[in-house]
This record gives sequence, structure tokens and C-alpha cells, in this order.
Amino acid sequence: MNTRYAYSVNATDWRGEFASRKEARIAGLAAAKQMERPPGEIYVGKLSTSDSHSTGHALSIIKAINQRSELSGKSVYLTGMKVEQVADLDRELAATIERWLRNNKLEPSPSVSGISEYPVPLPSSVKSGPSNEVSDLGVGRWNGDL
Repeated sequence: MNTRYAYSVNATDWRGEFASRKEARIAGLAAAKQMERPPGEIYVGKLSTSDSHSTGHALSIIKAINQRSELSGKSVYLTGMKVEQVADLDRELAATIERWLRNNKLEPSPSVSGISEYPVPLPSSVKSGPSNEVSDLGVGRWNGDL
């Protein structure tokens, strides 16, 4: 998986998936600019896939099948399996679980690491101030100098 980045305006709620920190920062600054009360900074972090814990279930399934078989009065038939067979079952189960999670939008949220903080520039209306403000004092003389 390629490295992906997201932005946040509060360091808690992360938005988007971007190919670079720069793209995430630009999107975050644009989002902050649209806010009625923009934050003083935005955050950009690296997204990492969270483990869905979909692997390693083959032995539990085999055990459960054998127990149900015994309880119904039939002989246990999943015995003496080769390591490769168990590994194959585990891969198949993991693929099925991952597909089911994806189809039902139940995949775990990615974790965020390597968080950088960027200041949000002030709007131009705040930077320039009122238009009647004195901006050039120039050289003056005091009447007492005459």
C-alpha cells in the first residue's frame, strides 16, 4: 500500500486520503479557509492501515467443526491435517472476512502517526486592517522648530 496522508482542523477528526503531505496540507488550509471561525493551525498525519485481526482463525474453526461433529454423534473427520492445509484454510477465511468487512463498511479506521502542525494564515481582511489607517508617517517638522 502506498503511503497516504490526511488532514485535521482539530487533531482528532481526520479527513481525506492524499498522496503527499503537501496535498493534505493544501486541502486542509482550503478547508480551514471555508470555516466561519478558522482554526489557528491544521494538522497533517500519515495514515496507517489498522489490523482487522482477520487471520489466524483456521484452527478455531477446525476445532469448532470437530466439536459439533462429536456432539451430533458423528466421528471427528478433520484430523491429521497438514500445515499447508491449515494455512490455506486460514488464507481463505481471512480473504472472506476482509471482503465481508469491506462490503459492510466495517473495516477498522486507519491510525494516524507522524503528525505535523501548520499555521493557518490570517485572512487578508485581518492582515491589511482598516483603509484609513496611517501607513506612512514621512518626515515632519514640529512648529516649534521654526
